[in-house]
Amino acid sequence: MRTPALVAAVVASSFFLTGCPDSDSSSPAATKSATFVDTVVRGLQYRCSATGAVKLTDDSGVLTCPVGSTVTFMVGSIVLGDIVMTRNTDIITPAMLAGPDADESSDEVLNISRFLLALDTDQDPDTGITIDPSSLQNLDSVLDFTVTTASFDTAAQGIVDTLTGDLPEGPFTLPDAGSTEAHIVIGIYLSYAGLYEGTVSREGSTSKVVFLVSRDGRAYGTNETESGLYAAAAGDEEADSLSTQGIFDDFKIDGSTGATYYLSSEAAAGEWTGSVEAGPSFSASRKLAFDALVDDGLVAMFEDMLPLSITLGELGTYVVGMEGITGFPYGQFDGGTPASPSGENDVEYGHINIAEVVSAKDNVVRIIAMSMSGYLLDISMDFSGEGDPAMTAKWAHVHDGVSGTSTTYTANAIIEEGIPD
Repeated sequence: MRTPALVAAVVASSFFLTGCPDSDSSSPAATKSATFVDTVVRGLQYRCSATGAVKLTDDSGVLTCPVGSTVTFMVGSIVLGDIVMTRNTDIITPAMLAGPDADESSDEVLNISRFLLALDTDQDPDTGITIDPSSLQNLDSVLDFTVTTASFDTAAQGIVDTLTGDLPEGPFTLPDAGSTEAHIVIGIYLSYAGLYEGTVSREGSTSKVVFLVSRDGRAYGTNETESGLYAAAAGDEEADSLSTQGIFDDFKIDGSTGATYYLSSEAAAGEWTGSVEAGPSFSASRKLAFDALVDDGLVAMFEDMLPLSITLGELGTYVVGMEGITGFPYGQFDGGTPASPSGENDVEYGHINIAEVVSAKDNVVRIIAMSMSGYLLDISMDFSGEGDPAMTAKWAHVHDGVSGTSTTYTANAIIEEGIPD
């Protein structure tokens, strides 16, 4: 057990995660930014209880309120619901407004989402939802989002007609519940997605756990065992996604060691916890959330470079692959992951690695990649210049505490017998 190295490992794995949506809540004036996601929702009104001022979500769907404030969302006089802003609030969805037991099939969630989709100026959710200022009207009507979807049709369509009647191609029609349900799932899983870091607790000892959660709700990661091995954590390629209510059964600790524990776990508001009777428990916090919308054209340009071999100094090379391990778009089963600096602590299958898109905008694709053995990479590929794209890959080994930065890569690498060429 290498508990004394835990603090160093935390620093090594966290120092490069810029853009993290955390804020310091130790001050009474601390504020927090979050994104309202039913896809990105632009121009949605919100009011922070701490200030009373009504503002609009920006072009990225982002809102900012003091930590501890109750945030109320509305369209003119139509109130959608509210939520308390915490230091871990990164993504806000209609399901959060409807309460802890709500999911994509709940009438209230469906009705909130359908109402927002009906107000979208271009009626294309793939580009996000944009609410025109002319739709922010104060009406003498109220809407009850908790009624059945059929009852909501009758109550809401007339209001939608009024709010969108002056828009080009308006007025618009409420989308049906069936198509909306599939749409909601994307936003709900995004509310859980990201990079998590935390601690595994056992009787008398602690160690580190780090894992990624994909946009599809799958989880892969690494933890240090009581004896110091670098084990596989979270799910695996056959595991189901976490539920849309944040439940993930059989969260793996000490995987691939022959003494694996499977924990009941739950995620909510950027925190993930789990435990098993007569075994370890863990808690982890999200350190990096993903952008709600990405530029698909930029992502395609990145994919055209795969497999991507990245030099990690004397340790060797790390390959972002094309195998698409279930739930993650980019992965590599065989080859492409160097041995850990403390190679004697690596376990079978520790070489498996996965990656997910953090953002793709302004000519830059950002990827987070990690291996089950403990390598973690924050990769930015800049396509803005002429010639080959410029890459910066900040990397760390989360258990051994070593780190560095690489700008050297090989696109379309050839991998033979587990060794990238």
